[in-house]
Amino acid sequence: MPTCSNCKQGWGWRLSIKKSFSIYGMSCPHCDQVQYLSRKAKRNTSFLVFLPLLVPLLSLLTNLGFLAIIMIFFSVSLLFMSLYPFLMELSNEDQLRF
Repeated sequence: MPTCSNCKQGWGWRLSIKKSFSIYGMSCPHCDQVQYLSRKAKRNTSFLVFLPLLVPLLSLLTNLGFLAIIMIFFSVSLLFMSLYPFLMELSNEDQLRF
């Protein structure tokens, strides 16, 4: 789970998911310091973001039906969203480059 790099307080799973939808940084609920994803976390999660998008390619390689592909897509997306807070690392500075 992510930990604020300023006050060293841990964030819960629900708060991490909620804050991950912010575009310009995430404010810590304990110290109100703006936190950003670290370069390492951006690199690790950037590969996983494309994982659900590879599921439609699975339909080209197999004879799975449309409903099966949709179910696999949502399952992979749900798995990614549930694991995402464990991959988050926070920093005080916005590290733009990978």
